[in-house]
Amino acid sequence: MGWDSCSSWRTKADVIAEELRPGRYGEGSVAIAHKSTAQALYVVYELADKRRVLEVTLIEKHGGEYSRKGMSEESGPYVHDCPLRLLELVPEPDSEYAKNWRARVRAHHAKHVALRVGATVKLVPGVKYRGEPLTEATVASVKPLLLALDGTAVKVSKKLIDCVLT
Repeated sequence: MGWDSCSSWRTKADVIAEELRPGRYGEGSVAIAHKSTAQALYVVYELADKRRVLEVTLIEKHGGEYSRKGMSEESGPYVHDCPLRLLELVPEPDSEYAKNWRARVRAHHAKHVALRVGATVKLVPGVKYRGEPLTEATVASVKPLLLALDGTAVKVSKKLIDCVLT
């Protein structure tokens, strides 16, 4: 399926308003929750028969005109910043594509948990401290980013952190 565009979509908000209008996902459907991110618009629709579906809409601007490309989670979209609260509003899917997509969304959020003092972080492969491989460390300070290593606070780049474990 390709991209849709409309000359009346002058702003991203115009496209979002179109996506959220009642009946957009079929007669009797209504958007019950949504979130626009840098990557996509995520909408949970409740259908006339009370089933719920999650729609992912990519929105881009090309030469002054906005376009959209909508897909269900069943398509296994390539964007992964869907809020976890929206996943909770829709039953777990049967489709392997959707299950895999949800796993990627959850992994994305696990990796992007805010750093805090006392958190255990997993480091990217190849990090060494005093010549020895280092896979995990505890955050001693966030600004500047310091890790507690052998009783010493060591300043590191955020690029060395793969994800927050706890």
